[in-house]
Amino acid sequence: MKIFSTFLIFTILFSSIAFVSAWSSCNYTSQIEECREANINWNTRAIEDFLCISEIDEEKMIYNLILDDKFKEIDEEANKDLDNLQNNKDLFFWEEKQATFLLWIDIIYAKFWVWWKYEKQYREQLLSVMAETVDCLDWQKTSINTVKSYFTDNALVNNLIRDKNSRRQKVAIDILTLNKQQIRKDSSKKFMQVRRTMYDSVSNLFMINLWYLMRIMFKWASKTKNPY
Repeated sequence: MKIFSTFLIFTILFSSIAFVSAWSSCNYTSQIEECREANINWNTRAIEDFLCISEIDEEKMIYNLILDDKFKEIDEEANKDLDNLQNNKDLFFWEEKQATFLLWIDIIYAKFWVWWKYEKQYREQLLSVMAETVDCLDWQKTSINTVKSYFTDNALVNNLIRDKNSRRQKVAIDILTLNKQQIRKDSSKKFMQVRRTMYDSVSNLFMINLWYLMRIMFKWASKTKNPY
């Protein structure tokens, strides 16, 4: 009986130490505590620094919190690509031309289409998300396979990645189309300015010649006697 009691005590003690050790390695302890408290008080919308969903299932709350945070770096890089495209409309025209309009369409698809640049980055980041999540969950209640299944087999996660890329792809193509229209407008304006400058030069030359002709006419008129 004493041996069984001693074994039971050591088992409980070891489990507690393992849980505390796992929790101490979690990088999201403060966010999870804050989100848990917000869920208890029905006040998740008040949290703006990180994603805190209103969720009874605490595991799902942790899944989404960590997933959103780990995806932010990729989101920022993708948004910078859109900003760069919007702020550099001359990339496929004029002196700074780097590619044709159609080639830029291909470049956009290469970044935002299925299984290309950003989709691959999101998929690779899921490994880090799973590792972080395992560190923050009670391993006695949640298995690693459960975490893996949630992030790799869950249609919601897959749809989230596809939706992010699909929306950015549409925005990028809209920006590119708008840029092309703006460039045509600028090109037309530049052409008209050049033509106007050329016509102004011809007009000025004509006025100068006319002035000289008038001077000659008045000069000879004063020296010519009236036959009458």
